[in-house]
Amino acid sequence: MSEVKQDEPDLVAIVALPPGHTTASYLKEAVPKITRLAVKCKNNKDDKHPPENAEVHGYLTFLGTFLPWLETDAIMTPSIRTTSKIDKALELLFDPVYRCPPEIAVQAKRIYDKFEDEQWGRDNSPEVDDSSPPTSPSTEAPGRTAAGGLHTADMYRLARPPPPDHPIWGAKGIMHGFIIQPSAHRRFNYVLDPRCEAEKRPFKVFGHNGLEPGAWWPYQKVALFHGAHGHSMAGISGHPERGAWSVVVSGSSTKYEDLDSDVGDTIWYSSDHSHDNVDPVRIIYRSNMTQSLHTSIANGNPVRVLRSSGYASSKAAYAPACGIRYDGLYSVVKVVERKNARGGLYEQFQLVRRPDQKPLDEVCRSSPTRKQASDYAKIQEGY
Repeated sequence: MSEVKQDEPDLVAIVALPPGHTTASYLKEAVPKITRLAVKCKNNKDDKHPPENAEVHGYLTFLGTFLPWLETDAIMTPSIRTTSKIDKALELLFDPVYRCPPEIAVQAKRIYDKFEDEQWGRDNSPEVDDSSPPTSPSTEAPGRTAAGGLHTADMYRLARPPPPDHPIWGAKGIMHGFIIQPSAHRRFNYVLDPRCEAEKRPFKVFGHNGLEPGAWWPYQKVALFHGAHGHSMAGISGHPERGAWSVVVSGSSTKYEDLDSDVGDTIWYSSDHSHDNVDPVRIIYRSNMTQSLHTSIANGNPVRVLRSSGYASSKAAYAPACGIRYDGLYSVVKVVERKNARGGLYEQFQLVRRPDQKPLDEVCRSSPTRKQASDYAKIQEGY
């Protein structure tokens, strides 16, 4: 990607962490700005439109890129939640008392609910490799306010969007919906294109969700954009009371290589932290995502199964050559208790592929296509 020119008319604002900032410190800078916007909206006499001044316009421009980034690209942890108070800031945005613009309130509530379902990242780990680096810092020296915080305009950068007809990054390409993030530290990094926020397909749907077995994407984050899965890294997407919507069987993770088993139409999927427990008689901790699999056993709802590429030997037979593929609907039929190498108890779920779908062998042979694999190899060439 060529150097971004500030005078180009079609530049898109995207989040880029300034030098020296982590996700936690960046969110700590963002929260006061969100709070000030909420207060200004609350005190505004016009209850149908936000205040019209440069400060509010700056906040709204920032939120236009910040909220899509927070939902799709940011990796949340309980520590980040505590130190940044981002949960409280999101609550302000969707609290009717503060009268924030409806589209912002809806988006903030959706993000808040997503993090609640995930227990604010309590189980975030690199089990499922997205094959993409984290958000990179900017190399430009950020401006600072008199109080020492970042100026709103320094909390995002301008990036050149792909041409609409680009074969890989354009409207019909495999990377549609994403934009290359300018960075001097990494050769390649991509984030959600805020202009495509409305195109994201909701993932909280049981069943195929409009997808056909064999549907393929280059990265898990792109699968999320198309509604196949709900997380950019985690392997289970679900709700403890409603059940699991989708599961990713990672071909690249060796974390559960000695526990999991994938023989195609039947998968044995281990609960998170299966290696950690040393108690031989009880499960110490069960995450919301693990509980969602228990709920799926009880209610019988189908679960989408995706497989990602990689090298783990026991999973390689059904993993795609590259990227991540939707392999159809499975039922979570039972859970059994087993012992790990430390003698600790863990749970393992049996998933069985449902009938009346395209045969898995056919899915594996046909996806990804030669063109998809060829385009995948050219992604990092940019546009």
